[in-house]
Amino acid sequence: MVNNRLAIGGLSNKKREAIKQYRAFVSEGRNQPKPYVNLRNQIYLGDDAFVDEMQCKISPDTNLSEVPSSQKRQVAKSLAYYEKNIAIELRLYQKRTKVEGTA
Repeated sequence: MVNNRLAIGGLSNKKREAIKQYRAFVSEGRNQPKPYVNLRNQIYLGDDAFVDEMQCKISPDTNLSEVPSSQKRQVAKSLAYYEKNIAIELRLYQKRTKVEGTA
């Protein structure tokens, strides 16, 4: 059971005002994206740059044998990332083959 004093105590010294503020707080959270949508590698809550920064802080000598492989692997790139990069690679390839074909 939730201790009401702990849940609303930091909002106001007056119980009625604290309840009103708590209800507003909860209401503002409705229809918001779930925080775990941005969860990476099952442990990081942040963007790719944050994940990279945190993974760089792990010493290469650290024993990770008990860490599940899903938490150790790099974050998968989005489909948009691959679409963008394949388009760039394709243009470079076409330029190379066009130049090689005329030589």
